Amino acid sequence: MNTLNQLISLVERYPFYVALILLVALPYAGQLAWHSRHDQQIARENLDKARQTRAELDRQLESVHQYKKFVEEAQQFAKALEGQRLLERQGWTSYAVDIKERWLNAVDLAALLQSAGPAERYYFKPKRLEIISLHAREGLPTRILGQILAKESGRPATPGQEPTPMAGEKVLFSLSGYFLVLPQS
Repeated sequence: MNTLNQLISLVERYPFYVALILLVALPYAGQLAWHSRHDQQIARENLDKARQTRAELDRQLESVHQYKKFVEEAQQFAKALEGQRLLERQGWTSYAVDIKERWLNAVDLAALLQSAGPAERYYFKPKRLEIISLHAREGLPTRILGQILAKESGRPATPGQEPTPMAGEKVLFSLSGYFLVLPQS
């Protein structure tokens, strides 16, 4: 209580100086409070970003561990097959395929892509497949294409039905990769 009485007596004796001090001190205190609130918001945002980054890092580390586990299991499987003479490391022959911007009709392209699927004695390992234009009627909406297809085939249109390639339609495509072939022994 004694300190409060002393402050009151100072204010009564020097009101001009107290008012001047309050005029300077209050805006400065307000500015300090605003800056500390702003810094707190930035710190909270940085903490959230750090937590998100840490969670992403944890997810990536988990995927790396899963991949390493998969590689180890695949290597164990390959060793087991080699021990039983079911897998030959040097038995596969590789043939490079690099077709660039070639025109084919759509039916031949479908046959080519079907032959690029896996089979018992060969496997196609693709690097790149680019199809520039599959149908001459490509720009039309699916609904209209279904109606055209229904008219051409004489059957009712089904929703979302894709038109089959016509024999005369052309396709510009590029394909690269490797055929891995196991020669017959």
